[in-house]
Amino acid sequence: GGLQLLFDQNPTLKVVLSHTAMTNPSNARSILKTYPNIMLSIKVVTPTNAWKNLEPVVNSNGEVYEDWATLFEEMPDRFVIGSDAKFMRRGFTLDTYEKMIDMVRRLLGSLSPETAQDIAYNNAKVMFP
Repeated sequence: GGLQLLFDQNPTLKVVLSHTAMTNPSNARSILKTYPNIMLSIKVVTPTNAWKNLEPVVNSNGEVYEDWATLFEEMPDRFVIGSDAKFMRRGFTLDTYEKMIDMVRRLLGSLSPETAQDIAYNNAKVMFP
């Protein structure tokens, strides 16, 4: 209901929902079909108890789950990458960032080149020219 209210009051609003909307691919597909001005930021994390409400897009080996890969390929213009990097947070290092980016690259490498290019670069450029 909150999204509907936002778009009822602001029909041209553009929204990026973080962490792949913290939901599963079926719900994400429904959100994207209902709201054309929403994009989802992909947070690449492996399954962990720390993110109990997040449906990870990759398994513990860093491989993209098939249902997420299908959605990325089906709607490649609706996703952007979100590293969620916390550069000024105590304990966050460049090594940590490099590992995060490596996971993103592995995810993108498992998709078609066109989809990977859209998600990695083109979509953000279109949404925020």
